[in-house]
Amino acid sequence: MKKILFYSFILILFSLISVVNGDTFDFYSDNRFSTKANGRGYTGIANIDGISNVILNPASLDIKNELQVHFEYVYKNTVPWLIEDWYLKPLSPIFLAGCGIPINKYFQTGVVYYIKNSYQLEMKTVIEMSPGGDIENVYQSDEEKIYSLLIPFTVKYKNIRFGVNLDSLNYVFTSRVIMEGKVYYNLSAEGKFEKLVPKFGVIFSPNESLSIGITFVPETEETMKVNKKSNISGEYVEEEHIIFPLKLAVGIKHKPKVLPIWYYIDCNYSNESKIDKSFVDRIDFHFGLDYEISNKLILRTGVFTQKDYRSEDTKKSFGSIDQVFATFGFSYKIGVIELNFSLMDSHLFSFGEIKQTYANCGLSFNF
Repeated sequence: MKKILFYSFILILFSLISVVNGDTFDFYSDNRFSTKANGRGYTGIANIDGISNVILNPASLDIKNELQVHFEYVYKNTVPWLIEDWYLKPLSPIFLAGCGIPINKYFQTGVVYYIKNSYQLEMKTVIEMSPGGDIENVYQSDEEKIYSLLIPFTVKYKNIRFGVNLDSLNYVFTSRVIMEGKVYYNLSAEGKFEKLVPKFGVIFSPNESLSIGITFVPETEETMKVNKKSNISGEYVEEEHIIFPLKLAVGIKHKPKVLPIWYYIDCNYSNESKIDKSFVDRIDFHFGLDYEISNKLILRTGVFTQKDYRSEDTKKSFGSIDQVFATFGFSYKIGVIELNFSLMDSHLFSFGEIKQTYANCGLSFNF
C-alpha cells in the first residue's frame, strides 16, 4: 500500500509541477545558446561581440560590418531523472537564427529567433496493486518549449554601452498520462501563452583591456489556461500560475598587456525561492578564457557551476544534481565566414545524480 501511495503521489506531483513553475527543469531545459560563450565557461556578460552574445547581455552588440547573419544548432544528451525509467530528453531541433545591423556608430539592433527552453520528461512506472495481483503500467510524457523572438537594442556613448532585449516568449506545454491494466486511464493536457519579457544590460569599458558588465531580468508572472481531457472526467479547463524568477548577472573581461589571452569571470544569481518554497536561490560562478592563436583562429576553455536549486530535504531524498561543467571551443575565420564550435560537459568534475553534455555549432556571415 505504501508503494502505491508513493508512486501515485510522485505521478501527481510531476504532472502538476512541470506546468506550474517556469524554472522547474531550468537546469536541463535551458538550451544555452551563444557558441563562443559556451566554449569559455558560458561567460560573456562583459563581452562586446556579435548578435549571438545578446543572449547574455543586450549591451554587447557590436557589428563591425554592414550586416551579420548567424546560425546555431545545439545537441544535448538524455539524462536519468529520480528513479528507473524516468528520463529528461531533448526536443529536436534546437536552433537559433539571427542577424545584427549597425544603424550608426552609436546605435545597433537586430533580431534573433531561437528555442530558448525545451525538454521532454518521460516516465514509465509499473505499479503492483496488490501482492501477486493486478499490474498497472503507467506512462507519462510532459513536454515544454519556449520559443523566443528577441529584438535587441544597443546604444553606445563614449566608453559605456546600454542595451535592452525585448523578448517575446511563446510558452507551450503538453502532457499525456496513460494507465493500462485493470483500470484504463487516459489524460491529455495542453496550455500556452505569449509574453513580452525585457532584459536590461550595461557594459563599462574604462580602457581597451578591461570591461565590466551587468544584466537584469525582472520577475514575471502569468496565469495559463490548461485544457485537459480524460476518458473519466471528460473535458475541462484549469488555470496554472507560472513564475519566471528575477535574474541578475555581473561579469568582468580582462586582457593582460603581454599575453594574447582574454580572461572572463561571471556570477549569475536567480531568485528561485520565489517560485516554490522547496527551492533555494541559485548563485553560479563562471570562468573562461580566449586564446588568440592568430587573426583566424581562437581557442577557448573554461569551467562553471550549476547548483542544485532544491532544498536540502529534497536532495537527501532524491540526491543532489549539483554539476561542474568543463568547456572547450574554437572559432575559425575564412573570409566573411566564421565557424564556431563548443562543447560543455559535466561528467569529469560532477558527483551528483546527473551528468550533462552540450555540443553547439555556430556559423556567422559578416557582410
